Amino acid sequence: MNVFKQLLLSVLAALFMPIWSLPAAASDQTCSDAKIFEKMFDQICWDCFMPMVIMGVGDKPDGASDAVGGCFCLDGIGMPEFGWPLAGFQPVRLNEVVTQPWCSPSLGGITMQNDNSGYGSTVKVDHKTGLQEKGFYNYFSYPIFKLLEIFLVPGCDPDPYVDFDMLYMSELDPMWSDDMLSFLLTREAVIFSNPAAYTMCMADGASITATGEAIESMYFCAGTDGNLYPLTGNMTGSTDPVRNSSLITQRVLAGLHRKGLALKTMGKKEMCEPSFVPFMPRSQYKFSMIHPKPQADKSGPFGCCQTPGDSHHKWSTAAGGRMNPGDSEFVWLIWRWTDCCIRNMW
Repeated sequence: MNVFKQLLLSVLAALFMPIWSLPAAASDQTCSDAKIFEKMFDQICWDCFMPMVIMGVGDKPDGASDAVGGCFCLDGIGMPEFGWPLAGFQPVRLNEVVTQPWCSPSLGGITMQNDNSGYGSTVKVDHKTGLQEKGFYNYFSYPIFKLLEIFLVPGCDPDPYVDFDMLYMSELDPMWSDDMLSFLLTREAVIFSNPAAYTMCMADGASITATGEAIESMYFCAGTDGNLYPLTGNMTGSTDPVRNSSLITQRVLAGLHRKGLALKTMGKKEMCEPSFVPFMPRSQYKFSMIHPKPQADKSGPFGCCQTPGDSHHKWSTAAGGRMNPGDSEFVWLIWRWTDCCIRNMW
């Protein structure tokens, strides 16, 4: 028993020592206010809501349900309940990406903890020496349709959250700052962290840029954003903060799906109930920036929301109709595709 206790203490020390031993972040940094409620109508890309798929008719992303006309789900005793298909993208989450630990633009620009007590640290990027840039995130529920009480359809709401609420903080996750600890949940990183996989992901990035659609079978790629693995805040190879923040948001969703904290809501089986999948269903999501420079209109030729991993040159740079925000704090609105079988409405 004493040997078991010593082993348990060693494992716990290995988990938490890396974040306790990190230096505290610099205190002279400021945290901006995203004003997500004051500017709700001005910051949101409402065009991302369309088109909807009604009765199975309409444009569908890869992996969505192919049911047309009718559908059915089994009730508690195994009897079928018949209905009709309805699907579309809904704004459900916010993910803020920052370089200063504990900074939260979505909460009014507050710093939630001035004394970091070793939790989280900033790493200055230097691409000449190969030093990494580290990003942190706060993940919120943000069910806009429920908050505004619009487009509410009974039987098409798999989300239990009804208000704005914080769901996850990277500063409290020891795996977010340590690539080796992250490996405990993502053993497949060994397979996908090699030149052959990188070549495949280059092709994936070219495909997303050309079509605007993700390839579901390439779940280990992050398109043009970079390498999906490791699922941590450590990044190298890119000086573009917009691209880095989009990459972190992809890693966040991939990590939450692995932990069972995000579910699959697209597909024929998922019309009745969301399911667990260990990898992120890429076509299930679209991203739209709401801070510091909102994607709130279709002033560019490619719309105002994009598939994860799509080239940021389409919309962020001057060539895409918007200037690069060039900031260190970003808030992304996450749209999620939901397939539903609407029953008991007649």
